[in-house]
Amino acid sequence: MGPDAAAFTAEFPGPARSLEIWDALDGSIRKVVDSAVRTEIRLAPRESVFVVAGGRTKGAHSDARVGSAVKTDQEIKTDWVLDFDGPDAPPPARLGALVSWTELPGGCFYSGAGIYRARFQWDGILPARAVLAFDEIRDAAEVRLNGRPLGILFTPRLEIEAAAALRIGPNDLEIVVVNRPLNRSLDFPTGTSGRFGPALGTGSGLPRRKKSPAGQRRQD
Repeated sequence: MGPDAAAFTAEFPGPARSLEIWDALDGSIRKVVDSAVRTEIRLAPRESVFVVAGGRTKGAHSDARVGSAVKTDQEIKTDWVLDFDGPDAPPPARLGALVSWTELPGGCFYSGAGIYRARFQWDGILPARAVLAFDEIRDAAEVRLNGRPLGILFTPRLEIEAAAALRIGPNDLEIVVVNRPLNRSLDFPTGTSGRFGPALGTGSGLPRRKKSPAGQRRQD
């Protein structure tokens, strides 16, 4: 799709009595539960999916974006530790919220990797699905939960499945963000500083994460 999010109802007339939605980026396969030949499709900016008619893939889970599935957002309220790995790296920082390193002293024009670490408590039951979701990432991020790699995010939809790594009690979340080498050359005193919204620094987490660290400075 284009630069804007889209939501629409798609119909697939024909003999097939089942539909599946395949995501080529993460390899997930979701079976449509609302209708045999009709489904609501919601796409993030520049996201695309394959809709497969007649698919009956073993292990495909029910589509969490349609039907009667109940979604619950739970906020992570915790401190973060930020370390850097790259030339001219800023000093490590302790953060009260998940914020862009370009807001920190020495971080405005840093180019390399930043490792955000936090520990949060999970006291509820373990869900069948738990999704970490980011509004924006600059430019790519690898996510690990309790030492288990969950995957790499760099394009919409910025979501990653975390249920297999989630555990009752303390959980250790690590997000390794990398930006482009170009950032080191953007040494102009004006322009934005990798901001990603008016609610900058309000982190939320499992089963959804609202804000992401960002390492890219933009010049308008």
